[in-house]
Amino acid sequence: MRKLTTASIGLFLGMLALASSLVSADGDGVGKVRAAPGASQDLTMQSGPLRFFFDAEGDNGEGQPQGRGYWYLTYTVINGTAEEQIWAPRFDLFDDDGRILRSGRDVSREVTTAILEKIGDPLMHDQFQVLGTLLPGQEHARSGLVVWVADPLEATELTLFVRGLSREMEQTSNPVTGEKVVLHRALQREYVVPGEPKLRGPEPMHFVAESWIFR
Repeated sequence: MRKLTTASIGLFLGMLALASSLVSADGDGVGKVRAAPGASQDLTMQSGPLRFFFDAEGDNGEGQPQGRGYWYLTYTVINGTAEEQIWAPRFDLFDDDGRILRSGRDVSREVTTAILEKIGDPLMHDQFQVLGTLLPGQEHARSGLVVWVADPLEATELTLFVRGLSREMEQTSNPVTGEKVVLHRALQREYVVPGEPKLRGPEPMHFVAESWIFR
């Protein structure tokens, strides 16, 4: 079993305490995260599978030529409203050791290009090209690629948080500090990583569940 560092334990406990302010109990007393109402959803995201890519020619992030792994996801976003919307999302990947991975961080242009070439879809954009005004209607849908550094590779469970599909927000108090915190309505998708990622190659990670939360 892997040991959590003091920093990761503190981060996990802080996030758990904040999330507890949004937990309610159902009839059998089981705590559940209060789902955000669906009426305010502005955009719809059709998500592709979460996959693994290994760049054998890249360095390991420390200047050593040992290769490096990446998680990546493709998606299509659709504006189902009657008005133009701004698509400027935030994709965070949370692993079971308490690390939060920001999409695009430490991901080189060469790696993004290699993944796009592997996908082979001429309509697929990288995470920066896809940003901007999104016109209403299915015909104006955009397809995008999101990439995270998979470092280290021992993660067995991954949770994806997508912010930017809804403009709904709410304010609450941090139960630890008492400070006011603004929470955004976000899409949450959970995955399991079966086996060794390198050995799986492009086979998708196992999708578990999807829900809407405030975070």
